[in-house]
Amino acid sequence: MKGMKKQDLISIMITAIFGFFAGIFMFVSYANSIAVPIVAGDVPTQAQVQEFTIIGEAYGGCAENCPSFQLLEDGAYRYRYVEVRDEPAVIRDGTLPLSLQGDIKDELSVSLLEAQSELVDRTTCNSDNNGIDFRYEITIEGAEYILDSCTTAIDDTSDLWIALTATWNYLQTVQ
Repeated sequence: MKGMKKQDLISIMITAIFGFFAGIFMFVSYANSIAVPIVAGDVPTQAQVQEFTIIGEAYGGCAENCPSFQLLEDGAYRYRYVEVRDEPAVIRDGTLPLSLQGDIKDELSVSLLEAQSELVDRTTCNSDNNGIDFRYEITIEGAEYILDSCTTAIDDTSDLWIALTATWNYLQTVQ
C-alpha cells in the first residue's frame, strides 16, 4: 500500500463495492427464479400416487434373474427381466391391453384380497425346490394387500389369479 496512489485505492474500493452489490443482485435473481412456490394440489401426495398399483415379483429358482412388473391404474406397466443370465436387466414400458386391464380390475374386491392375503403355513413351496413362486403387492385406495403363492391363502383357480397369470404371459411375449 505504500506505493499506491490515492486514486488506485479509490478504484479498488469502488470495484469491490460494485462487485459486492452485483453479486447480491445475481444471487437474489437466480434464487428467485428457482424458488417457485408450490401450490397445494400441484404435487400429488403419496396416497394419490398409490391409489391403484400392482407390483408383481417372481422369486425362487430364477435367483437374481427373476422378473418383476409394476402396473398402474391407467394400465401403464414397467416390466423388468433378464434376457441372458449374468447380463444386465432389461426394462420395458408399455400399456397393458384393455382386456387384461378389465380382467384384473373386475376381479379386485376387498373381500377377495383380504381372503387371499391371509397368511398360511405351507409345508412346501415351488421356490423350495428350485421352482418359481409369485408375490403381488396390490394397493387399492391406499390399502395394501400382499398375495404370495407360498405364504398366503391364494386361490390359484380364482379369476384374479388367472388374470395375474395372463398378465405375466403377456409381458413375457410382448416385444
